[in-house]
Amino acid sequence: MNMRLGFLFFLLSACLIPSFAVAQSGCTDSLAQNFDASAQTNDGSCIYPPATFNLQPVSILPETLQEISGITLGNEKWWAHNDSEDAAVFYRIQPENGQIVQNVTLDAADNKDWEEMCSTPVNLLIGDFGNNNNDRLDLGIYSVPFNEIGAENETIVPESSWTFIPFSFPDQADFNTVPRDSTTHDCEAMFWRNGKIHLLTKNWKTYQTSHYTLDPVTGTTVLLENFDTGGLVTGAAISPDSQLVALICYDIKNQYSAFAWLLWDWPDPESEFIFTGNKRRIDFGSLLFNGQVEGIAFSGKRSGYISNERSIAGGIVFAGQAIKSFDFSEWVPEEDSSPTSVIPAENLWQVYPTLFSDRIYVHAQIPDTSGRIMIYNLNGAVVFSTSTGGSLAIDTSNWSPGMYVINCGSDAGCFAAKLFKIK
Repeated sequence: MNMRLGFLFFLLSACLIPSFAVAQSGCTDSLAQNFDASAQTNDGSCIYPPATFNLQPVSILPETLQEISGITLGNEKWWAHNDSEDAAVFYRIQPENGQIVQNVTLDAADNKDWEEMCSTPVNLLIGDFGNNNNDRLDLGIYSVPFNEIGAENETIVPESSWTFIPFSFPDQADFNTVPRDSTTHDCEAMFWRNGKIHLLTKNWKTYQTSHYTLDPVTGTTVLLENFDTGGLVTGAAISPDSQLVALICYDIKNQYSAFAWLLWDWPDPESEFIFTGNKRRIDFGSLLFNGQVEGIAFSGKRSGYISNERSIAGGIVFAGQAIKSFDFSEWVPEEDSSPTSVIPAENLWQVYPTLFSDRIYVHAQIPDTSGRIMIYNLNGAVVFSTSTGGSLAIDTSNWSPGMYVINCGSDAGCFAAKLFKIK
């Protein structure tokens, strides 16, 4: 081997030898029973003592929402819907007093079993994926642009304005009708993150949940992970800072109770695997007092609302349809996972022009590698994403005319803005 080849071999070998200066992993949460003060990277191993929270009554909902199954905050408004007992209609509500202020009907749509709703920057998503008998072949999600909903008390969204995203579970091969206690691919939980729809199953047979991502453009569904929740998952929500996912569940086999799982501090902050970080159960108490919890949505970074449908046993109503409030900041403080304040956009980011044709310019007063930029079209699909700072020119010549939403963020702050391609 000559000297040049030997030197190249040395460099290649040095690149392949792993560094021994690896941050120690372990449980990094001081509230956990197995907290490791020397750990620098959370490995999801934290074990927690039992915790309880008494849901606080906020409002009684009208008879129209007896079967309330989903609730969400989108476009600065609160929305709710019933399950299959209702038509293809959803409602704008005021959680603080329970009033319905708008009825919105999807023309030519069908509420086969609407079970969940969430929002993207531009669309309201409604999950028609209730599957009590494990035999549905027509699962899907309605996507409704906020700018098509309007403000009239009685609104009809025409068929040409909403879209339906069909999907199937990639690991389901048997579609025979089964008793409800044997159903494995029922679904009532959904949230939006990083340009994808996240789905969590309600497994009546094993009390585990399967977590999938759904690409709204291609319709591709991917199974990511499984987790033993010890109950039936009936709702999911992600906090406004994207640092906390909350699942609501109930158990009708053992304790007849309602509870939540809090999921946060993933080893990779951008990871889609939400069960790799901290997992803490928060008990709400008996279903007799809380009712059958069905919907959850954040109003703040650690607080929000939970809805329950009317619950009847033996002809007796033991829990009316209602809105209750929660606050999880005791267990997931904001400063632990979102330590910085939001800086006004004009002090940090510049995006121009807002009316564009072939190019958008972004300038950020942050280090070149610490920014995050995502641009969505009206269908909620990501048309551009990058991790960058400094100055950036984005080629938009192949984009279709219409409205887009840009989300820019960093550890120092974030903002969102609407952009319009005019030709």
